[in-house]
Amino acid sequence: MRTVKESLTYIQGYRWNMLNINHIEECLKDPKCKGEKKEEYLRRLNHALDRKREIEDTIQRVPDDRLVMLLQLVYIEDLSLEMVADRMGLSYSHIAKLHRKAIASIALPDSTG
Repeated sequence: MRTVKESLTYIQGYRWNMLNINHIEECLKDPKCKGEKKEEYLRRLNHALDRKREIEDTIQRVPDDRLVMLLQLVYIEDLSLEMVADRMGLSYSHIAKLHRKAIASIALPDSTG
């Protein structure tokens, strides 16, 4: 059984992973990026894209559609809980409770352990 902290750390990895993807894509645009260096960047990019899809799939497996939407808004669209509350028409305190419930309901893939 995974802890809520492990689930939160896992899902927060989406933001770092997207920054990593953007960085790698910029490096690949550099004309000096050739040969083995380019192959390494492409390998890293493929790994980062796999990780991105894994996290998105993990969010989609959350059994409550409201919680899926909340996780997508916070971690994929990078909105604050305040902004999510406004978008979903709920109070901040209710969104904060739903966020805790959403994180607790994440079923982490076995490969993260």
